[in-house]
Amino acid sequence: MVERFGVWSSVKEPGHLNSLVHLAFAGKAYATLALCFGINFSLLVASAKRKGLSPLEDQIWRYSLLFAFGVANTLLFGGDVLQVIAVLAGILIVLNRIKDDNKLLLVGLVCMAQPLIILSCVIGAFAPDFTRMYLIPESTILQPLKLATQEVYRHGSFWDVMATNLSSGNVLKWTYQITSGRVFKSLGLFILGVYLGRTGFLQNPVQYLKDRKLAVAIMLALLPITTVTKTIFSKLTSDDLSAYMVMIKTLSSSYFSLFALGAVLVLITWAYTRLPGKLFTPLEKAGQMTLTLYIMQSVVFVPVFYGFGLGGYAFITSGQAVVIGLIFFAAQVIFANIWLNHFDYGPLEWLWRKAIHHRKKLGSLRATRPTERLIK
Repeated sequence: MVERFGVWSSVKEPGHLNSLVHLAFAGKAYATLALCFGINFSLLVASAKRKGLSPLEDQIWRYSLLFAFGVANTLLFGGDVLQVIAVLAGILIVLNRIKDDNKLLLVGLVCMAQPLIILSCVIGAFAPDFTRMYLIPESTILQPLKLATQEVYRHGSFWDVMATNLSSGNVLKWTYQITSGRVFKSLGLFILGVYLGRTGFLQNPVQYLKDRKLAVAIMLALLPITTVTKTIFSKLTSDDLSAYMVMIKTLSSSYFSLFALGAVLVLITWAYTRLPGKLFTPLEKAGQMTLTLYIMQSVVFVPVFYGFGLGGYAFITSGQAVVIGLIFFAAQVIFANIWLNHFDYGPLEWLWRKAIHHRKKLGSLRATRPTERLIK
């Protein structure tokens, strides 16, 4: 919401307010999704093995369908992440063939360390013009394309937006994913999730108590440092910095989001183990409909922010966007709970399962027995 689904805001607001909102909200859900995806991946593989099935064919088909959902969502929202997740899942299928858990973890840590950005820092020190043109997230070579895309988002028709998203929108999305380090960070978190699932880290909390304490200690030690550097750099634009410092800014932002994710997970774990379980039941229902709820947000808010709809980019502030987003999320949680009281799956989840099990009889969308509602 704070990024207004890809359209640049024309609202004049205090720089510190905008920075604070982005510091608190931007990028956190993406990192959490990546980690949870890796955990879910490992659970699906383990389930297939217990049944004596080969998970490879199922995985390829499953993530091909996810990619198709991403293409459909991209028609509305050029920054769709489903395509990215599906492609990275294909890489994860290959990496999952690494049987040694420690070696797999090492690959994940290398990815999260952002080797491409570190290399770009070095290149920036010796070839600043090349770095500014091709390697930084705000690369100058893509600036005309960005401006043309924004012109469509602000003033184009619905059909113009769809055509732009499928062409230049995809180019800009993938370029940003790579140059900002999100591809490597997401893949690293995918792998970390697989590692946690493989080793039983989540299922056996007592066995890994020392490792948990060590991870929390490292996170608490480094989060303040990355928060300070993130805050300092957020006040500076790429024009204020040399080429290699721009890459250090990008690296700092990536590390901050990782340690912030750790803080969020610690907070969630504390709440989940200390507070009554019934408080989380509504969120669990929403978690069973993530695909539907994610695409619903594009369907609702792209017309709100884009020029072919309400043109909210011109008058909705960052603070207002956060409030609207929180209210809408609460409404989605209520919707998910009402829906799953009547049906086994969310509408898009049912369609996905129907396609995954196209050779099997999935059954009716409408629930017949309460015991069937949570069957996965």
